[in-house]
Amino acid sequence: CGLCHNNKAKYTCPRCNIRYCMLDCYKSDKHSDCSELFYRECFIGEMKDRHVSDEEKMRLLEMIERTEEENPIEDFTLEDDLEERLKDLNVEDLGEDEMDELWSRLTLQEQEDFKAAVASGSLRDEQGHPVVQSWEPWWLKHESGLVKELDVSLPYKSTKPCSKDLAKSPSPLVAFNLVNVLFPYVVFQRIFNGCGVSEFCEEFSKYCTTTSEYLLKNVSFPSAEKAISGATEKCFEAANAYQIQVEKNFFVECIQDVSHLLIGPDPENKEQYAIQAISDLKRGCQKCRNSVACEPLKENRKLLFQIVKKLEYLMSYCSKHNEIFSFLSIEVSEIYKKRLDEEKVQTDLETSVENLRKKPVEKKPTKNLIVELD
Repeated sequence: CGLCHNNKAKYTCPRCNIRYCMLDCYKSDKHSDCSELFYRECFIGEMKDRHVSDEEKMRLLEMIERTEEENPIEDFTLEDDLEERLKDLNVEDLGEDEMDELWSRLTLQEQEDFKAAVASGSLRDEQGHPVVQSWEPWWLKHESGLVKELDVSLPYKSTKPCSKDLAKSPSPLVAFNLVNVLFPYVVFQRIFNGCGVSEFCEEFSKYCTTTSEYLLKNVSFPSAEKAISGATEKCFEAANAYQIQVEKNFFVECIQDVSHLLIGPDPENKEQYAIQAISDLKRGCQKCRNSVACEPLKENRKLLFQIVKKLEYLMSYCSKHNEIFSFLSIEVSEIYKKRLDEEKVQTDLETSVENLRKKPVEKKPTKNLIVELD
């Protein structure tokens, strides 16, 4: 661990690339500049005019004030009062400098509450409506009837390249490695509510590349299921490390997103969505590479160069071998259905156990062991 120097490092910070062993180290004072920066950028992003109206800014400040009222702190001085702290800020017309100033005036607890709300997507106004509107992924748009047609017209089988000249065709494993790259992409695009590429390009790319073992360690996968399982595990670890709260079945639903990416907008352009996703990652990695040009980070620059080359290869592969996309999409869809069934079995089991715990224990009538004889 590069922070405590005591334990074996299990994780890598996607912003500064330091290796660390646990969440306590990640949130420690030594690493606070890095971890705080991400949440500060999230806060600023939420307050920008292009995403949040003036009315919503006021609602957000009211939410913070309600938190103060519901959780009073003993010996709260006048200087610490929220209204006093914000009185000289024009909250109806905040520029970016004022947003920075607003963030710095929040207490540590208020900042932590906001971080948790950003991570869980639970920012809501007084009426319970989301402050940030839910994002509709672009890869869900298909030619009318295409998804249903694929479901009924193609038999499910393990994906194989359909090239007649196998000697010139790439390894069958490339298709599965592609799946391992696409899964983190859809996961973090949803977590960033669609702003990963546009507003947090470098951070988004770091999350994606550190959770794809194909990109990070050149691991090849023998099946689509193994590729998804590997990426799911890494994404789950990353979510825990950065305290990102997601719904219980979030990662299962992201499997279906990968299937949608592989379907494409229409039968003639099956590869288009996959190429778009990989292109987004490539652009982000190139930005990261330009930002680590100094000598101490030379190894990171070399790694990013290798990742960019892998992404370029995958883009070329998608263009030349789009004939396997329909079968690959159905294979991923079958994995999604399988995971749904497993999730249902697990949920039913947990419900049964919980019901047994709540069920009152029936007391059997006691029998007299000694009977008095007349």
